[in-house]
Amino acid sequence: ERVSNIDFFPTIKKIIGHENKNLHLDGLDLNPIFKGKTFENRTLFYHFPIYLQAYNVHLDNGTDPLFRTRPGSVIIKDNWKLHHYFEDGKIELYNIEEDISESTDLSKTNLEKTKELYHDLNKWREANNAPIPSEKNSKYDQKFVDSLNFLIINKNITRRVN
Repeated sequence: ERVSNIDFFPTIKKIIGHENKNLHLDGLDLNPIFKGKTFENRTLFYHFPIYLQAYNVHLDNGTDPLFRTRPGSVIIKDNWKLHHYFEDGKIELYNIEEDISESTDLSKTNLEKTKELYHDLNKWREANNAPIPSEKNSKYDQKFVDSLNFLIINKNITRRVN
């Protein structure tokens, strides 16, 4: 079953008997799964318009010496996962049933699926007024970032890069 951390609160709410019908929650109550029932696959959206600082490139499977994630949005629909990164507009597409580690980007070879999911993601962002950063960080130093890439290539990062 496709579940998310947003499902925990509605599940616990149901377990403890909290019945406030006016409380809108995005997640689903997972208790039926515990009883052997199944859910239909649902589309999940993630929106993350901020940076998270890297702490260990080896542990978080990072490819970036400074951040473990950069601003972007994700849609997961059926067996597909599409990433859209705001800095450079990069789009990545993965078949997560066949490639759970997301190592083979299919966005260039599966253009129709990429277009479909990108359209769905944009509709969701618009419907939810999801902010997309539009101003570049004036303190960003590409030369400094490039100077750190050797750490990833040589697997030398063992703690946070400041």
